[in-house]
Amino acid sequence: MPAGTAFTAIRDELQHSPQAAITLSISAWSAGGHRSIFQGMTSDLGYDYRFEWNDIEITPGAGFMWNSKKQNDYYYGISSQESSRSGLKAYDPNDSFSPYLQLALDYPFAKSWKASVTARYTVLSSEVKNSPMVDKSGIASLGVDILYTF
Repeated sequence: MPAGTAFTAIRDELQHSPQAAITLSISAWSAGGHRSIFQGMTSDLGYDYRFEWNDIEITPGAGFMWNSKKQNDYYYGISSQESSRSGLKAYDPNDSFSPYLQLALDYPFAKSWKASVTARYTVLSSEVKNSPMVDKSGIASLGVDILYTF
């Protein structure tokens, strides 16, 4: 994040059953130090269902992400000045919804230690796909973590 940037996030989880959970996170950020200017907001609503196979905890999930117009404009919009400098067509996106599927695997390999792998595929909304800077219809991501519990 650029210098002078503030980031705020709220996350909550509703445990539907011992295995199932609904998660909601909302994030907002601003830039400009003490003259802070609101720059965008995102939200993620998902449903996960956890089960075990041998020692591996498997958690498939699905959900969608919402990006505000300001968020999309910051990352995917092209102003007329940027268009004249870059040669790309000017673009002014609106807010967007992008569905995703994910799979998480957790494996405890020692006392208090756990390895975690999470894969997610997000289908980009038309507001993002239609940007002249974007040439994909989806994004695949992979995260690998080693966790220690105190």
